[in-house]
Amino acid sequence: MFVPGPFGDYYLDPNSPCIDAGSQSAEEAGVSDRTTQADGTPDSGTVDMGFHYAIPGAPIEAEVFCSLNADEFAPGDLMQGYLEVVNEGVEAMVDVFVGFILTDGSIICLVEEGFGFGLWPWVVDWVLPTGFSFGPEMVFELSVPQIEPGSYIYAAALAESGGIGSDFMSVDSVSFAITDTVR
Repeated sequence: MFVPGPFGDYYLDPNSPCIDAGSQSAEEAGVSDRTTQADGTPDSGTVDMGFHYAIPGAPIEAEVFCSLNADEFAPGDLMQGYLEVVNEGVEAMVDVFVGFILTDGSIICLVEEGFGFGLWPWVVDWVLPTGFSFGPEMVFELSVPQIEPGSYIYAAALAESGGIGSDFMSVDSVSFAITDTVR
């Protein structure tokens, strides 16, 4: 029988016959830093049978990095945004934010259908296993519109799923300039 817990619906009931029912130790199985229990108790002794979740509060070492194909753009130039995500810590489920901070401080984020004003996740509930690596990969390409010249910021952030704002676990950004000179 399963019970819901912090990261899903398939934690083992405390009286489950699957607890301590494996054929090796939790350490030998490589899951002594994970749990099958909704209360977050690490698996120890004989390994439990079933999915092993991250332990709530365990350090998450997922990081995000972003870059652009140039640091100065003019209207009509091709801008390409790149993203890299790595996770050297415990498995994590994250929301990914990618966007721009404009000269007036407003935010435009990459969303499923393109770009939208405000702080919106681009990817929701992305599971990053331990040792995960993505990118750097191009995540958008656009022709720079005629906008106010100035200094802008391209930024990316990771938050625990459902988290936002101060819950960001990793943030990266690069500054770039928009000129009024058409090339």
